[in-house]
Amino acid sequence: EEYFVSYLDKLDSESSYPDMLFAVEEAVYLMSTVKKRDFLALVVKKMCTISVTKRDSFIKEYLSDFDNSSKYKIDACVAIVKSDVLCSDRVVNFTFGKAG
Repeated sequence: EEYFVSYLDKLDSESSYPDMLFAVEEAVYLMSTVKKRDFLALVVKKMCTISVTKRDSFIKEYLSDFDNSSKYKIDACVAIVKSDVLCSDRVVNFTFGKAG
C-alpha cells in the first residue's frame, strides 16, 4: 500500500496517460479480485486534484473501447467523475453517443 500511495503522490496534471492508467488499473484489479475499494478511493481522491481537462481526456481514452470495458472499469470511471457533473455528462454522452 505504501508503494501505491507514493506512486499516487507523484501524479499530477502533467502526468502521462500510461502513468494514470497504471494507478487506475491497479485499483480496478484489486476491486475485481479482492472486492476492496480502498485503492479506488485513493485514486478518486488523487484524480480530483488533477485538472478537469486532463481527467476528462483520461476517461475518454480509458473508455474508448467501451463495448469491451469491464463493469469494474466503468465503475471506476463513474467514481472518478461523480463529483464533476460536467465531466459525468460528457462521459455519458461519449459512451451512449458511440453506442447509438
